[in-house]
Amino acid sequence: MPFPALNACDILGLGEDHSVSQWPFPNLDPSETITIPDETAFTDGSPVLDKTGQWNDQETEANHSIDMSWLRDQGQRSQTDLNTTTLLAEAYNTGTADHHLSLKIPQQLSNLPTALSDFFIREVIPLYCAWDSQSNLMRVVAENSWQSSKVLYHTMQSMSAACLTSVFPELSTTAIQERLIALQCLDEDDPTSAEYVEAKLLATVLLCHTASWHDPGNLAKERYHMTQKRVLEWSSTSGTQSKPMVKFFQTAVDYWGMLLSFFTDVSRNSESDTLFGPPEPSNQSVLHPFVGMAGETVKTLTEVGNLVSQYRSRASCIRFITEDDMNFFKSKIREARCLEKRLLAYTPTDMSKIQDTGDPKTTLAHLAKIDEAYRCVGLLQLYRVFSDLLAERYNPWDTNHIYSARPPSKVPSKTEKDCWLTSLALYTLDLLRDIPFESRSRCIQPLILVAISGELRRMSQDVTSLGANDEESRYIGQSIIELAQARNFVKSRLSAYADVLPLRKVSNILELVTSIWSALDEGEADVYWLDICTRKQLNTLIG
Repeated sequence: MPFPALNACDILGLGEDHSVSQWPFPNLDPSETITIPDETAFTDGSPVLDKTGQWNDQETEANHSIDMSWLRDQGQRSQTDLNTTTLLAEAYNTGTADHHLSLKIPQQLSNLPTALSDFFIREVIPLYCAWDSQSNLMRVVAENSWQSSKVLYHTMQSMSAACLTSVFPELSTTAIQERLIALQCLDEDDPTSAEYVEAKLLATVLLCHTASWHDPGNLAKERYHMTQKRVLEWSSTSGTQSKPMVKFFQTAVDYWGMLLSFFTDVSRNSESDTLFGPPEPSNQSVLHPFVGMAGETVKTLTEVGNLVSQYRSRASCIRFITEDDMNFFKSKIREARCLEKRLLAYTPTDMSKIQDTGDPKTTLAHLAKIDEAYRCVGLLQLYRVFSDLLAERYNPWDTNHIYSARPPSKVPSKTEKDCWLTSLALYTLDLLRDIPFESRSRCIQPLILVAISGELRRMSQDVTSLGANDEESRYIGQSIIELAQARNFVKSRLSAYADVLPLRKVSNILELVTSIWSALDEGEADVYWLDICTRKQLNTLIG
């Protein structure tokens, strides 16, 4: 198995000499004292810790009874000490074969929060980001602010615990409790305070994006516009020096919006467009740890998702069509044509003008392929939902003319359009095949894999009776094995990803893909991945 499951010793760094080059915080010297967030660090009126390490807010203490006494343990240790976490390894290694059910975390383990903080810096950030190095702004904010921002600290604890629940199921309680504390800190925070603004924004984005880590169906939709507004207000008042950080948070919200857009309309209003200002020229593109170099493509894909959501929501409510309905659908088809033209005319970022990631596992070439794959996903959605667009440009499949809409050579049949979309899906899949699984870009591939899956269909049996020179018959003959291999690739990549990030939402994504194929193989007409997702109640952030 090329992608082994999580190992407790590897996860928590057990059995290693942490006195030798294991210090996980590059901005801190191991000899310096680590300051844990306390009452002097927070001035926003949130519940604080008293001298014994307990919350001085009785309601908070009652709702979140987590032992915080480790914070004041023996004058605060001078470095992250994971020695006592050997108790976890002993409990894990000496357990029964069914250790996931029988494992109990020893109560005497006093520095679990320290281990979780270390795990976040060392392991969660690289898992969460499409690339990682010291220029990763998520890492910069986390390392610089986790000790002074209570909401970020508890967010980190929650995410780390969630990642470890497959190995230590009892940490699921810790993950949920820490998330609740972080949300309380966030909700009680003064949104006008400029103090620790970057840490609070990062915590907000992470808390909302990882809501599905704890409950796959929780998309945190109700917090999207609030978060977007906070980022926009901050961007309108920040100086030139903060421009890279502003861009980081704007793109982080854009990515979240893209993942949401297929499930709910997240269209911007005129106020947000004004605050965002004009888009930057493509030659000013910079790498983002969540989307790589696909920032502009993500924005377009968000508009595609919004359009699909609006169209399908209106269509699902219609029993008897009216003139207003006709006008609505015509306007949406016009919008779809505009988005198609934008995707076809898109000029990829010149990689020579972008600084390298600094991550040997994720090259610029990997991120360029992800950018193109997202572009193809946008076209797949438009041509599947608005099939007239494909008919208006239909020519037999030609890899050299994917992005050039020539005059149609004929009026295609439904089967011919399906074949063309399957070819586009296979082309997109080849882009991902060129990216090794070890590339950190794997974390932003699931949406691509799901969209592709909906087009990996077997042709109907009556097509085989067509003439030998018919394009459809030739396609059938050469594609049977190719389609089987494509499905195997999608399934194996998602299965391997589930081993690396063992969250229930990843299992849901894999279940969604297999359900899509079952519907296709059973001969269901016009299968669309969003329909299956809704029918099976598998809605989640697919990224």
